[in-house]
Amino acid sequence: MAGLCKVIVIGNLGRDPEKRYTQDGRPVTRFSVAATTRRRERDGEWADHTEWFSVTVFGRQAETLAERVTKGTRIYVEGRLESRQYETQTGQKGFSLDVVANEVIPLDTRQRDGDFSSAGEFEAAAPAPTFASRGAPKEEAADLEDLPF
Repeated sequence: MAGLCKVIVIGNLGRDPEKRYTQDGRPVTRFSVAATTRRRERDGEWADHTEWFSVTVFGRQAETLAERVTKGTRIYVEGRLESRQYETQTGQKGFSLDVVANEVIPLDTRQRDGDFSSAGEFEAAAPAPTFASRGAPKEEAADLEDLPF
């Protein structure tokens, strides 16, 4: 049985998206998201705490996002976590957890070239993959329909 690693982040774009293409011509867009929460400190005072997430989007949705959102846009991201190791130019090694998104929805009504007609425009452009479309055999997906919950 396969495991599940799912993450949902709601926050603001920390920079404009960067669109590139893989060697086989597939669009890839990367951006960062800052999610700020409030929590009570030891002294009883409330303080903001910001976590930064690196997000990668593939396919048609990568094209759409790169053209429609900018730094500061409030955004909903749903996907899976993927770990990677890297090395800086100075030779230091690092580790990061990145979000590979399967659904991204802008929550603001602003964009680079005017207003969004609706967030549904992005959902229609790149619907979230279903269980069967992720490569699971159809008989496994059909077996899930028989579960009592």
